[in-house]
Amino acid sequence: RVRFTAEPAALPPPVRAPRRVLLCRGAAARPTVGRAGMLYHELVPGRLGGALAAARIRKERGGPIDDAVHHHRLAAHVLHGRSGWARVAYEGQREPFVLGAGDTVLQPPTIRHRVLECSDGFEAIEVVCPAEHATCFDADGVLPTPAELADAARTWAGQRFAWHRLSDERPPRRPIVTTGIGTASGGRIDVRLFRSEPDQPLDATELDAGGTALLFVLRGQFVLRCADETLALGEDDACVLPAGPVTLTATWPSSKLLEVRLAVR
Repeated sequence: RVRFTAEPAALPPPVRAPRRVLLCRGAAARPTVGRAGMLYHELVPGRLGGALAAARIRKERGGPIDDAVHHHRLAAHVLHGRSGWARVAYEGQREPFVLGAGDTVLQPPTIRHRVLECSDGFEAIEVVCPAEHATCFDADGVLPTPAELADAARTWAGQRFAWHRLSDERPPRRPIVTTGIGTASGGRIDVRLFRSEPDQPLDATELDAGGTALLFVLRGQFVLRCADETLALGEDDACVLPAGPVTLTATWPSSKLLEVRLAVR
């Protein structure tokens, strides 16, 4: 006899900042092959005891993606396009759209979605909380959502779908870019970008001390100072910050860094 029951909603492990900087050097990261033949480079050593996972995801060869409609049972999930593009479809959002380099998407818990195709060399940074979670496939699911059923204002577990597009930014380009992810997620997770250009350098900037923050260097080099630690971060390096004040300085004229910050329970 087989009995089907609703899966209980499991609370994620508390996301607590480490005592010292938790560092992952990009050159040392060894990829594993994941879904649809994508390469996954883990960015959080030990996954903070199961509370947080992040990965640099890359697909060398583009084309159609063998993906089915599915959703994830988790607390927070964001994607940031780094290079190339992917065409994706999300529940409630009408037509599929292209996630390009510099774009950021908040995927609310349980929102159904599907990756349709991608370019050669597509790469994205993914952050999920908790690290271990259920992925449920919907054999009868259909995406995109029919126009008459689309509802951009809908929420999933108190979060709204959000898509921050690089193309929507208006000049002048700011050194610190807010994405609106924090508002859409109800404060569960937020994303900012830090940029330094020859005509607009990013000098010593103190990062917010609240929550638990993951940093990933998209381009160039930075210096990180916190408590008694001073670290040089290069391209593809990632780290999770300890609690307390942290100062970030760009040391190359053209540098870019992604910050993902989660609330502490």
